[in-house]
Amino acid sequence: MAAELDWEPIRAMGRRVIERGEPLELSDKVRALLQRSAEEVSVSPEDAASALSAYLGRKWNQVMMPRARWSIAR
Repeated sequence: MAAELDWEPIRAMGRRVIERGEPLELSDKVRALLQRSAEEVSVSPEDAASALSAYLGRKWNQVMMPRARWSIAR
């Protein structure tokens, strides 16, 4: 965690996906953002990479949280 993480992109993503119900496509930009922020929330880089690759090309809210609040599925 060398540099301070800018949380605004994460908050904006949360507003779109959680509050508005928009699907979250795991684009390269979104994947990079989630990988950079993983360690800040105690997710290892390996676990983050594994979780992101498992859902490649799927919509986050359809796969991970159809009715849940923000959560990380294992």
